[in-house]
Amino acid sequence: MIGAASEAVTGNPAPFTWVTALSMLIFCGILWLIVEYMRTHTRASMWLWGLSLLTFPLWIWGPGRDIGLINWFSWAKILSVLIPLTVVGAMRIAVAEQRQGRVWELLRNPRFLWFPYAILFLNIAEATLRDFQLDNLWNAAVGVGLCLTIPYSPRFWAVLPGRNAELVAYTTMAWNFLYTTSSRR
Repeated sequence: MIGAASEAVTGNPAPFTWVTALSMLIFCGILWLIVEYMRTHTRASMWLWGLSLLTFPLWIWGPGRDIGLINWFSWAKILSVLIPLTVVGAMRIAVAEQRQGRVWELLRNPRFLWFPYAILFLNIAEATLRDFQLDNLWNAAVGVGLCLTIPYSPRFWAVLPGRNAELVAYTTMAWNFLYTTSSRR
């Protein structure tokens, strides 16, 4: 399994077969169930992402070495996803449960929406920097454009009130298209 993952990382993916298609359908179904669970269970979501930060030793000494988790880019990408997911989870709890206290009030403050905005900017900027390093200049140019055109917070960002307290960023279809089609490594 690790060998197959290493091949995919090096750019030599396995050929597409019906097994690949079926496994991807199953994977998409499982992923949809996980996303739905995380969307409706704010506390469990926050704790899962927060505790996943404890897997850091596996990135260094575990199978992460064998699948390319040895450079700054891989670690920065993982951390720039897990840390914000944990903080956004806390923001969702603050809004959903209307908890009292300085930290909870800070997390509910609309100005705190600049945090996920800044993390999205950082995430795109990391990939853009990597694209420049790899001489993938067209993709890097798209990354710069995406960074410059992220819809501003808190005007276009909100944590919706209610039981699920979902974080919503109101973006355009064109921005979403560029974000999802540019090959972010």
